[in-house]
Amino acid sequence: AGAATAAVGPEPTFTRREEDVLALVAQGMTNQQIARELFVEITTVKSHLSNALMKLQLDSRVQAALWWQQHRG
Repeated sequence: AGAATAAVGPEPTFTRREEDVLALVAQGMTNQQIARELFVEITTVKSHLSNALMKLQLDSRVQAALWWQQHRG
Protein backbone atom coordinates (compact mmCIF):
# COMPACT_ATOMS: atom_id res chain seq x y z
CA ALA A 1 0.00 0.00 0.00
CA GLY A 2 1.71 3.44 0.19
CA ALA A 3 3.22 3.18 -3.31
CA ALA A 4 2.43 6.85 -3.91
CA THR A 5 4.08 8.16 -0.77
CA ALA A 6 7.32 10.07 -1.02
CA ALA A 7 10.15 9.83 1.45
CA VAL A 8 9.24 11.02 4.92
CA GLY A 9 10.47 14.51 5.62
CA PRO A 10 9.59 18.11 4.98
CA GLU A 11 7.40 18.84 1.99
CA PRO A 12 9.45 19.84 -1.05
CA THR A 13 9.49 23.42 -2.27
CA PHE A 14 8.09 23.77 -5.78
CA THR A 15 8.32 26.62 -8.24
CA ARG A 16 5.03 28.26 -9.16
CA ARG A 17 5.04 26.50 -12.53
CA GLU A 18 5.81 23.11 -10.99
CA GLU A 19 2.78 23.63 -8.76
CA ASP A 20 0.67 24.66 -11.75
CA VAL A 21 1.71 21.54 -13.66
CA LEU A 22 1.16 19.21 -10.69
CA ALA A 23 -2.31 20.65 -10.08
CA LEU A 24 -3.28 20.10 -13.72
CA VAL A 25 -1.77 16.59 -13.76
CA ALA A 26 -3.91 15.85 -10.69
CA GLN A 27 -6.95 16.96 -12.72
CA GLY A 28 -6.09 14.32 -15.31
CA MET A 29 -4.77 16.61 -18.02
CA THR A 30 -2.24 15.39 -20.58
CA ASN A 31 1.03 17.22 -21.20
CA GLN A 32 -0.45 18.66 -24.39
CA GLN A 33 -3.53 19.96 -22.55
CA ILE A 34 -1.35 21.45 -19.81
CA ALA A 35 0.86 23.15 -22.40
CA ARG A 36 -2.20 24.76 -24.00
CA GLU A 37 -3.61 25.80 -20.61
CA LEU A 38 -0.35 27.42 -19.48
CA PHE A 39 0.67 28.78 -22.91
CA VAL A 40 3.99 26.90 -22.92
CA GLU A 41 5.62 24.19 -25.03
CA ILE A 42 5.09 20.51 -24.20
CA THR A 43 8.83 20.18 -23.50
CA THR A 44 8.44 22.88 -20.82
CA VAL A 45 5.61 20.93 -19.19
CA LYS A 46 7.73 17.77 -19.25
CA SER A 47 10.62 19.64 -17.67
CA HIS A 48 8.49 21.04 -14.83
CA LEU A 49 6.90 17.64 -14.23
CA SER A 50 10.27 15.91 -14.24
CA ASN A 51 11.65 18.41 -11.71
CA ALA A 52 8.61 17.95 -9.47
CA LEU A 53 8.86 14.15 -9.65
CA MET A 54 12.53 14.36 -8.68
CA LYS A 55 11.72 16.59 -5.70
CA LEU A 56 8.97 14.17 -4.63
CA GLN A 57 11.16 11.12 -5.25
CA LEU A 58 8.37 9.61 -7.35
CA ASP A 59 8.45 7.82 -10.69
CA SER A 60 5.16 8.57 -12.43
CA ARG A 61 2.57 11.25 -13.08
CA VAL A 62 -0.05 9.02 -11.44
CA GLN A 63 1.96 8.97 -8.22
CA ALA A 64 2.42 12.74 -8.49
CA ALA A 65 -1.32 13.25 -8.99
CA LEU A 66 -2.09 11.13 -5.93
CA TRP A 67 0.50 13.01 -3.88
CA TRP A 68 -0.96 16.35 -4.96
CA GLN A 69 -4.51 15.29 -4.06
CA GLN A 70 -3.39 14.01 -0.65
CA HIS A 71 -1.25 17.02 0.25
CA ARG A 72 -2.70 19.97 -1.63
CA GLY A 73 -6.15 18.85 -2.75
